[in-house]
Amino acid sequence: MEGIDGSGKSTQAALLQIALERLGYNCVVEKAKNNNQNNALKKFKDIFKISTDSIAFMFLYQALHRQQYERTKAMLDAGNIVIADRWNMSFFVYHNIKGELSKKPKHFLQTLNKLAFEGLDPDICCFIDVPVDIALKRRIVRGDVIASLEEESAFYKQVAKVYHELLVSKAHIVINGALSIEVVHRQILEHTLTMINKG
Repeated sequence: MEGIDGSGKSTQAALLQIALERLGYNCVVEKAKNNNQNNALKKFKDIFKISTDSIAFMFLYQALHRQQYERTKAMLDAGNIVIADRWNMSFFVYHNIKGELSKKPKHFLQTLNKLAFEGLDPDICCFIDVPVDIALKRRIVRGDVIASLEEESAFYKQVAKVYHELLVSKAHIVINGALSIEVVHRQILEHTLTMINKG
């Protein structure tokens, strides 16, 4: 699952897991960090005074991505279906527009990506496409603290733009995330089952 914050990735990942388990598949959801780990990460950043646009922050996130890869690989080897709540696409998106890596040649990003994910690509990638204003409203409802709506909106418009640029070069399924949760879920499940049935 890929998409900007507030697009519904976590909700759809959970719904897909439930649906696949009801059909008899062993299924897990993997993400780089959960909510408790996110709180620990924020404290770590504060204690060590790591800014979000620094090289140190990039390495910290690459460590999290590597852990996500290792858990995912172990689950796949054990015969599970793994639903990734973000994978390497988000790595390219965020580092293309923010921090020191945005100033580096693209092959530098590709090398770092390979170190973390070792070329493990999803069999299917659903990009949940949702307008930034809707995503921001959803984040406010769920309790996210947003210091400046204007700055956040401008940043995520950039994020969405880079996502769409990457989508052109890759065969991803784009889902209209502005539709109801149920409709989005049905579409993702249909695409997933089609992929599973093809083997």
